[in-house]
Amino acid sequence: MRILRVVHDYWPGVGGNERWSFLHDKWFSEIAQDEVQVLVVRPESFFEAPGYREQLAEYRQIGEIDIPLLPRVKVFQTVIPNASRVRLAYEYYKTIRPWVRKRPDIVITQIEHFHARPCWRGVPVVYEPGSALASSRRRRPSATLAHRIRKQLAISMYRRFQVIVTSPHLLYQDVKDLNLEHKVFMMRHIVDPTAFWGPLTTEQHELAVNNVNSLASQHGFVLAQFNRLHSFKNPEALLDIAEQMPECAVVFAGDGPEMVRLQARVEGSPHLRNRVIFLGNIDVRILGTVTEAVSAFVMTSPHGNYNTVFTELLALGNAPVIAIDTDDFPDEIDKQDTILKITQDPKESAARIRSLLMDNERKAKMVGNGKRYVADNHSVDQMWDYRERLLQTVREFRSRKRFVCG
Repeated sequence: MRILRVVHDYWPGVGGNERWSFLHDKWFSEIAQDEVQVLVVRPESFFEAPGYREQLAEYRQIGEIDIPLLPRVKVFQTVIPNASRVRLAYEYYKTIRPWVRKRPDIVITQIEHFHARPCWRGVPVVYEPGSALASSRRRRPSATLAHRIRKQLAISMYRRFQVIVTSPHLLYQDVKDLNLEHKVFMMRHIVDPTAFWGPLTTEQHELAVNNVNSLASQHGFVLAQFNRLHSFKNPEALLDIAEQMPECAVVFAGDGPEMVRLQARVEGSPHLRNRVIFLGNIDVRILGTVTEAVSAFVMTSPHGNYNTVFTELLALGNAPVIAIDTDDFPDEIDKQDTILKITQDPKESAARIRSLLMDNERKAKMVGNGKRYVADNHSVDQMWDYRERLLQTVREFRSRKRFVCG
């Protein structure tokens, strides 16, 4: 099978969406022996945003990119300039369409951008969303004309995809709300528990470990967050909780546009200064080693926390996982004491977290339950069923084309 993946962001990537794509493409190319090409359509705005700008400084080149983790995958990068809506649609078409004309068997993309829609003609397209389709937007009262127009555009856009890959439950509900459940392929995030314990190969890696260990030796507990520091992830909520828990230190592992503001808050607060550190970009392959001294991981997004990072933290087995209770957790999470759910109230959340941290027996039980949950529900074996669905989609698409031509 010849697969063309079209994405906005691919390398270097620390986000869960990239790891989702990486693991899939590695499996397709090395296990299933499929031909995989990746077109990275990176918006120019990425090079201007704080956090991204520094991370991508050496990756502005146009052309083929060598990805050591994916030796059998061909990756090509181009840049979409900042432009008005009409010009933007033209730029997407000019960039993507030549690759589609090469007639891959199937296109897999995370781009839901309306401007990309004209590019997909003539091939079956699978949408692998890294997050909810637009749930928060569509759940607002539909009183305004602008909202109704956006909803109709979303329906039109998602109907163009032959398959929409979702992970329970929030994504499926989004698709169901659009009456498109017949297009759904349910697949949970794929997690390899052995992937997080690589060797420390740089001084920066060793410094990160030393900083976390030093913090743990000075404070009773260490709360950590492994995420890109974006506002929609709500990282500031962890500082709100920390202000209620003077016995705890905090580690942020990740980079992003919110880092400067968070650092300024820490430096300006006598309650937070000297017990919060920012590690910056941490490669997921050394996450286990870096966070061995962490007491608990805390996820603070108010929109959705059942994502790649969440399942990776469960698989680590270093510490229990704490998350703001959103509506995207599968029922299996509640059947056992797998995670601690908290609210958006920092005082109430701090009390729940403190109670957990003092209960060593419960912490150990949660860690074990989390590892078993990942083993039972996030196996890479799901990829064979996914590939069969893709092959079925290709056959159906070709059959329809022959029928129309006939």
